[in-house]
Amino acid sequence: MQQQYTMPRQEIKERAKALIKGKIPSFFIIFMIIFGISIPVSLLGMIPVIGFAVSIAWIIFVSWFQFNMVKIFQRVVFYNNTPQANELFDDFNQCVNAAILYLLMGLFTFLWSLLLVVPGIIKGFSYSAAPYIMATNPGMKPLEAINRSKEIMHGRKMDLFVLELSFLGWALLATLTLGILYIWLAPYMGTAVAQFYASIGIVPQIAPQQYGGQNAGQYQGQPPQYQQQPPHGTQPYYQPPQPQQDPWPQQPPQNHPPQFPPQPPQQPPQ
Repeated sequence: MQQQYTMPRQEIKERAKALIKGKIPSFFIIFMIIFGISIPVSLLGMIPVIGFAVSIAWIIFVSWFQFNMVKIFQRVVFYNNTPQANELFDDFNQCVNAAILYLLMGLFTFLWSLLLVVPGIIKGFSYSAAPYIMATNPGMKPLEAINRSKEIMHGRKMDLFVLELSFLGWALLATLTLGILYIWLAPYMGTAVAQFYASIGIVPQIAPQQYGGQNAGQYQGQPPQYQQQPPHGTQPYYQPPQPQQDPWPQQPPQNHPPQFPPQPPQQPPQ
């Protein structure tokens, strides 16, 4: 059985800090857009007549924004892309699927939490890769992404837990600054988590022109430059699909014994 490879935590954090350099103002604009939209929506939700409908619509839109933030962080990791505000509103056709995905993740985690708190936490980490998997595999159904997440996070949940726990000190310090430090900390944490998932093999399964990014044209279907070869005898769980080769490309004629190995077709005489 091959050992599962995960990039060392310190390297993940160092790469994340390097990737967000010069991008904090762009992230700040995106966060302010979300904050600016949430205020009037919250006020509308307090109106008795339309409050319920507004709340349901806002839950769907929050899921859409959250899903697009996953893709924004992935573009930073894959292509060193500088985030753009319009990326927050990409792929409106995935709005419902994103809402279903986060609804299922929350529901399954809640049901496991009814047993005890700890199983719910464990399952939460088990499902956590689903948005990243679905973002890199357009057309994948939410439940399939959750099942893939359970497979890829097997044996790696503790690594993610320790990575997120390592930001606790920064979070406490950000609280003391009345949240001002979160302007830097939120992009740092989001990029580090995206780097973690990328290091275990969650990489784009589509052409970079479809996925987007300033430097996407340099990708050309090859593994992103951030991804180092894992140690000998180990490999990321998820590999891009390889084309299958037909061991017998041409069927022999009927009543004619096959030749082993199959002979290449003869060239006509010149």
